[in-house]
Amino acid sequence: MKTIVIGLLFVISIQVMADQRRSQKRRSLIDSDPDVVYVADLLPDRLVELSVTTPTQVYATKRGGRRLGIIEGGKVSLIGFNNRAIKVQGQGKIGWIKPAHVSASKGNIQELMKTVFEREMEVKALIEAGEVALGMNRDEVCRVLGEPTKQSLRRSKEGVSGTMEFIEFEKVDHFSPVFDPFSGTVFRRFTHSTQEEKSKTIIEFEDGVATAIEESEQENERRIRTVTRPIIWFF
Repeated sequence: MKTIVIGLLFVISIQVMADQRRSQKRRSLIDSDPDVVYVADLLPDRLVELSVTTPTQVYATKRGGRRLGIIEGGKVSLIGFNNRAIKVQGQGKIGWIKPAHVSASKGNIQELMKTVFEREMEVKALIEAGEVALGMNRDEVCRVLGEPTKQSLRRSKEGVSGTMEFIEFEKVDHFSPVFDPFSGTVFRRFTHSTQEEKSKTIIEFEDGVATAIEESEQENERRIRTVTRPIIWFF
């Protein structure tokens, strides 16, 4: 009997974990709008709570549409936002509301979200174009250039600084001339291959933010872009 109970508990636990994985997958697919900034991407280990200041209608999409009911007031969790609406969860509802109807414990949450949204959209466009910019953090730079070939870190009373080197190599084949005594011709014979440096990009960081970009090879001179430094959520 004890063996049967343990077996049933094991089967149930496996089913629960499978359901959780399916739920997480569905949630990740739902919260994957490229035109929305999601709190889970910015603050994976934090819950951002806001206060609903006036009763507000909850909508199924960021553009409005189907109504899901009213949130009368109180605390809600911020899920994501764009430049016009925010997605929240609270009082048994998950949906989109107007930013003007919420407040934070500190500061102007509407201005904060506007600044964060503009920065994230600009950084996203740069990453998609394969460009790095001053003001990017380490993760954003690596999303463009990949993992660094070499990196260094320096700590001082002024803060933490360092560099990351991204070196691109190319395969070069080497040949040597060989004389054919029978035909009297000279031909090339492959001897070996080497990996030689094609280009190098060095990014200097201060407190995790890119402050200088040095490139060893640049076909066309281009202006180095600058973006707003990552925003610190202050509540």
